[in-house]
Amino acid sequence: MQILIPRASLDTVLVCDPASSTELSASRTAIVVASLSPGSRIFVREAWAQRESDPFTVIQHMLACSLDFQPRCWGVETVGYQATLQAWSERMMRERGVFYPVIPLKPDRYEKKADRIMSLQPFARSGQLYIQRGMLKLIEEWEAFPDPSTPRDILDALAYAVRLLVPQAMPTAGIGLGYRLAELAKRDPASARYWRKDAETRGLIEPEATLDEMLDGEGQEEPAGLGLGEWA
Repeated sequence: MQILIPRASLDTVLVCDPASSTELSASRTAIVVASLSPGSRIFVREAWAQRESDPFTVIQHMLACSLDFQPRCWGVETVGYQATLQAWSERMMRERGVFYPVIPLKPDRYEKKADRIMSLQPFARSGQLYIQRGMLKLIEEWEAFPDPSTPRDILDALAYAVRLLVPQAMPTAGIGLGYRLAELAKRDPASARYWRKDAETRGLIEPEATLDEMLDGEGQEEPAGLGLGEWA
């Protein structure tokens, strides 16, 4: 079933985790754009990573993503070279007549990168995290984690992005809708089913589990490897 979510109801952020070297052994620069829907679904809309140390090239990609997705803010990790990137970002935005608040992201000295990435697990296990099928670099990082010898730059940027997202209020049209549909079902079950399906399609209310789905879920332990959903 296709669910339509109005863009205005999404909270969208862009996060850049830059790298200062193009050496094969160095981390890659990663850019992630993520959106949070009123139903608490997290959609990864951009997942980019490559060995790029030229701040002009990195910021050009950030600006292109911003034109497409209109994020509320940028988050940039600020350690060493990253602080220089923040200054370049503000300068290039002024030159182009656009403005996105730049939020410095300072890693907690007591938190390891792997621990930060592990904070994504609850969202994946509960089915709240959605990616696009073609995000192969993100999928490869996800499947290889926590192997310390494999890249994890996109995952780290995504973990930062999720922390920046702010839950949005449900659309006014959806307030009390579930209750009204339940009342309608007492009088006219067929009409209630029709209008519930319409509301689910427009993303106003969460899809209702069928009896078969509820029975299938009883007594089954959630697989430890439950991971990412997909969206088109």
